[in-house]
Amino acid sequence: MTDHENAMHDDDAVETPAVQYTIEYDDVVEAVDATADAMTDAVETAETLADADDADATADADTTVGDGPDDDAAAVEVTEVPAETAAEDSADTEADGGTDTAASVAAATDVATASRVASSLDQELVEEEDTAARDAVFRSYPLLALQHVTLAARGGGNLWEDLSLTFEEGRSYGVLVDGDDRRHAALVGLLTGLVTPSQGMAVMKTTNLLEIDPLALRGHRIGVMLPQLALRDDLTALQNVTNAMEASNRNFLKPMPTIARELLDATHFGEHDDEAAKPAHGVDTLGADLGPVDWHRAAIARTVCTDPEVVVADEPAADLSGEDVDEIVSLLQAQVTTPDRRRAVIVVTTDEHVAGSFDELVDLR
Repeated sequence: MTDHENAMHDDDAVETPAVQYTIEYDDVVEAVDATADAMTDAVETAETLADADDADATADADTTVGDGPDDDAAAVEVTEVPAETAAEDSADTEADGGTDTAASVAAATDVATASRVASSLDQELVEEEDTAARDAVFRSYPLLALQHVTLAARGGGNLWEDLSLTFEEGRSYGVLVDGDDRRHAALVGLLTGLVTPSQGMAVMKTTNLLEIDPLALRGHRIGVMLPQLALRDDLTALQNVTNAMEASNRNFLKPMPTIARELLDATHFGEHDDEAAKPAHGVDTLGADLGPVDWHRAAIARTVCTDPEVVVADEPAADLSGEDVDEIVSLLQAQVTTPDRRRAVIVVTTDEHVAGSFDELVDLR
């Protein structure tokens, strides 16, 4: 290598800067911009070094010793360089080259790292946007809704007119109604698909209840707890639960009696401080012989035994008082979120205390 080349490497060499970047997760856009600027600077510096080396190589190739008289004046003076000096120059050149190479490798490594970080941040942003979009879509379709429902009465007039209600997954609702039994019963019928509206419609997510197969709707889509029909008097507590499971036409991962016992245990069936209040035959006690608290406990177990998406309970604590009411309300509230399901629990009642015990109060009086 010539003295000119050594001089260029020793005095004019430009070190390739290491790319520095800071990722601030609280301001992702600025962090990505800073990374992009650092990558651009590193590339421009590398191109400048390459251009300088190419120019020096071209100049050396064009310098020759002339043969004619005019060329003698411009001839390059060749001076013999001692071996020791040449060795030292070679060592210096290799050292400079090694430094440049190390800097270039560091720059390339930092650029690659910055690129990976930027790509990762971009992916996180996309995933967050997708998640937000999915959540927005699910929020826009309530689990159960009445949309501008009108129900005409047989004798004229309307029991309900232009009624719109929405019930979301993972929430409980206390729907407070007045003492009009017809309006009360009609509302429960509209919410469960047992009554067809004169106008408007009842929907689950985006599907009209009238379009859902009745066996699926009443078998496992909506669990209904009615005061008159919650339990059969001629069946035991255990049989009441397994009978509902069999009627649902669903497949279960465990034997039905096993699941029924687990559900009854979860409601604290048969647990009483007063020994006299305990059912005489445990889960094999007939429905007609159950005390009021155990009757409601078994009714709740029967309502949720098919794992419904929605639970509609009509006056679930009508014949109870004091702490017994609070216990049944708590059991219904516990059905909102279970290890396997997030559902909507809707309680229709004339009792202000009961209605106000749930996540949201809907006053229709």
